[in-house]
Amino acid sequence: EQLLDFSRTTVTERTPKNPNKIIDHLLPLLDYQASKNNITISKKSGNVPEIPVDENKLGQVFVNLILNAIQAMPGGGTLTIETALEQDFCVIYIKDTGAGIPESVMPYIFDPFFTTKEVGEGTGLGLSISKSIIEQHGGAIAVESIEGAGATFKIKLPIIVG
Repeated sequence: EQLLDFSRTTVTERTPKNPNKIIDHLLPLLDYQASKNNITISKKSGNVPEIPVDENKLGQVFVNLILNAIQAMPGGGTLTIETALEQDFCVIYIKDTGAGIPESVMPYIFDPFFTTKEVGEGTGLGLSISKSIIEQHGGAIAVESIEGAGATFKIKLPIIVG
């Protein structure tokens, strides 16, 4: 299914949406997955405006990053989702308290087909697709991680499409 998604990563229709509302809509769908893994979700909604986005594609990015974060915490932990306004950007942080990303693989995590998961567990397309979708919105995605102390993904989306 993700291979099909990969071929359909073109952002088509953009409408003004508040990222907080997109996240709020998705969280109930992911709550079961989090709670069965003993993960607490903390959401800090900043005062962000509506921005022109393809809601389905942006939702796909959020789901992918949240599921990755949940999978990074098999022993439980805290998933923090925070939105903020930083200059002309809406910024979304997705932070986990998992094992972190080894420094040796950091340069490759957004490459298509790169995965650290067991065979059959992942296609290695999720982060690559996410990066493509964010870039098509004129934004950027980055990650900071300390091995043993979790990872933070930062998505920057422009408020005004220029």
